[in-house]
Amino acid sequence: NAVTELKKMGITTIISITPSDVGRFRSNLYGFNLIEIPFASTTGPSPQVLDKFLQAVSKQNEIFYLHAHGATHRAGIIGMAFRLYVQNWSIDDAINEFERLGGSVLESGTMIQNVLAYQNNRSAP
Repeated sequence: NAVTELKKMGITTIISITPSDVGRFRSNLYGFNLIEIPFASTTGPSPQVLDKFLQAVSKQNEIFYLHAHGATHRAGIIGMAFRLYVQNWSIDDAINEFERLGGSVLESGTMIQNVLAYQNNRSAP
């Protein structure tokens, strides 16, 4: 079962970018710390969303699980932010991974631009 697998991996925190009552209930039931960081797939993450996400993952001394319904575009976008701003990947490498994992640059152009623009306004997490 998924909960058993997450616990075996040492995951104690779930970051949800598509929060729901069911997700809140399950996180509470199984003892996971839940951090909700929603954003619209049409506009992508705002600087405030990216700040909250990067602060959450920078404070974690643990493995986290990123949850999203669909898990291609929004999860890929927030994953791109993680690669760029936490792991210091190049833009090309981050975009290539996004595409390799099923994201579409054409469909997600606005979201990608928001993540890339964040670099210019970024304060260290």
